[in-house]
Amino acid sequence: MAKKVIVLDAETTGLNAKNDEILQLTILSGDGDVLFDEFIRPTKHTSWPEAEKIHHINYERVKDCEPLATYKKTISDIISSADVIVGYNHSFDMAFLEAAGIPSDPKKNYDLMLEFSQLRGEWDKEYNHYRWYKLKECADYFGYNWGTESTHNSLADCKATLYCYKKMLAGETKEGGGKNKRQHPSTFRGSFSSTGRRTKLALVALPMVAILLLGVAFSFFFHPQQTNKRKITTVTKSSLQKVLDVSDFSTLEFRYGSVAQALDDKGKVKYYVSYNGTVQIGINFEKIAKSVSVDNTNKIVTLTLPQPSVQSPIVNVDTLEYIFVKE
Repeated sequence: MAKKVIVLDAETTGLNAKNDEILQLTILSGDGDVLFDEFIRPTKHTSWPEAEKIHHINYERVKDCEPLATYKKTISDIISSADVIVGYNHSFDMAFLEAAGIPSDPKKNYDLMLEFSQLRGEWDKEYNHYRWYKLKECADYFGYNWGTESTHNSLADCKATLYCYKKMLAGETKEGGGKNKRQHPSTFRGSFSSTGRRTKLALVALPMVAILLLGVAFSFFFHPQQTNKRKITTVTKSSLQKVLDVSDFSTLEFRYGSVAQALDDKGKVKYYVSYNGTVQIGINFEKIAKSVSVDNTNKIVTLTLPQPSVQSPIVNVDTLEYIFVKE
């Protein structure tokens, strides 16, 4: 049975899903049929000058429209019935829906931006991930004709996203070019979007490292021989410290993208800046070696893991991009 695909895009009052609101939302079927396309009246904002410069949606355009709550069930039903939810920079739009009480299953999400970045293969050696491209760059790559439409209108963006999505699934690497069959749904998920997920992964990985180390240490005690007799080897603290010299496991590194606000003296947002950064979470293996105690009599090794430490994020200045610059 064919998967039920939908394509979703939203325009908003800003970049913060907790404080900003959706102004326009469009959902298309995998065949291009319009399932939902509405301008939406925000309930907390009456102006958004910086965002308006991008999508040209002002309060006059939406003041007589219905609020998002009116469409909540309709949108939820469409999303929940889909097998694959396609979007460009998908986590942004889905975060706004989730903040409005419209959750979805992350396993269904297909972020075309991440897939396209992998296809282009422009590798950032410093941050160890592929460069991200704007939707217009993706559309231009596949030869999409915008006609009289332009980006930053959710209906137009949905049409372009669907076109590029089909090109990706068909395995086309360029308009009229060769084939490179893509998996469906996405198996490339990109970087983690929150520090909390990074921390959880580190806390899961560190016990695994401890188990690995204990397994190595145990092998020192009981080394099987070719005969049925077992030779017992005495392990000293110094020899075990040599076993623990596995610096490759000591640090987990994560790359992420984020957006920061630039404020004037009055605290008003002047513009936004997007950037890529790196954060590292690790444990000091020298402290592990010092915390090892060996009971040679009872053949017991005690290993105490130190608390993981999180280093300050490092921003790649070469990735800085000004999003909402005043004219």
